[in-house]
Amino acid sequence: MLTLVASGYVTGEVQVKDGDYGKTAVVSIRSKTTNGKQTHFVNATFYGKKIETVTKFMEDGRQVTLVGSVKNVSPKKKKDGTDYVAIYMDATDFTIPERQGQETPSRSSAPATDEMPF
Repeated sequence: MLTLVASGYVTGEVQVKDGDYGKTAVVSIRSKTTNGKQTHFVNATFYGKKIETVTKFMEDGRQVTLVGSVKNVSPKKKKDGTDYVAIYMDATDFTIPERQGQETPSRSSAPATDEMPF
């Protein structure tokens, strides 16, 4: 298993779908490499109880850091001919920088369960 930590900006709305194994929420982020020369798109799938929190706090343009396991990496080409990489992952956690005057997810207020609260 390959674990990925990706930081970037949410692109578009969270896509919530019903599938064969239950509900999922897919979030896409735009992330630059550390040297800033390339942009990659990370498509993170969340499952279970995390879906409610993801749909509440993730909005277009919001900065976020995702953690999870990589499912697939695909080289792609934009319409203008530039190359990029699409990364698909099963997300296990996320963090969002605080904004003043806005509620953000907090681990300390979550109930104690076997699952992560996000």
